[in-house]
Amino acid sequence: MLDAPIPILVGTSLPVNYKGNLIWVLLDEKNCSEKIKGTNSLLQEVKIPVLNELRQKVSILYQFFKGDEICFNPSDAQISACMKIAKVIREFWQKIIDAARTYKNKNINSSLMHFLRQFSEGDHEFLMSMMETQLFSNIYQDFPMEENLLNVPKGKL
Repeated sequence: MLDAPIPILVGTSLPVNYKGNLIWVLLDEKNCSEKIKGTNSLLQEVKIPVLNELRQKVSILYQFFKGDEICFNPSDAQISACMKIAKVIREFWQKIIDAARTYKNKNINSSLMHFLRQFSEGDHEFLMSMMETQLFSNIYQDFPMEENLLNVPKGKL
């Protein structure tokens, strides 16, 4: 999940009882550990990336949203900041897709390792979960995802 004006939540498979897969994301909650509500087993599957580069860019734009109140009439500066935040997020996703395409036709095991090395180690688990989602599959249909790729032991990248 990315805590932003546009929340992004990816990485869970749909079980037989899909209602057990619902998660509430409380963006107004100040305590990070209380932001996500759901079943214990589902919450254990949620991967929260570090995303240092993205957080740094977005946090600069948050200066236009100081205060705890909801803004129903945004200023021109706030509207501009929202557009810039959306652009930063779009560029982040494009970086992931471009990196995946770079390794598409190479050796599968080394491809995943090279792909993940382009990102912070704290983001690897999130990225591997994201690559299993329909969202990623729809955007990038041919990136090879095999079971053994998703079980790379920590420290082997």
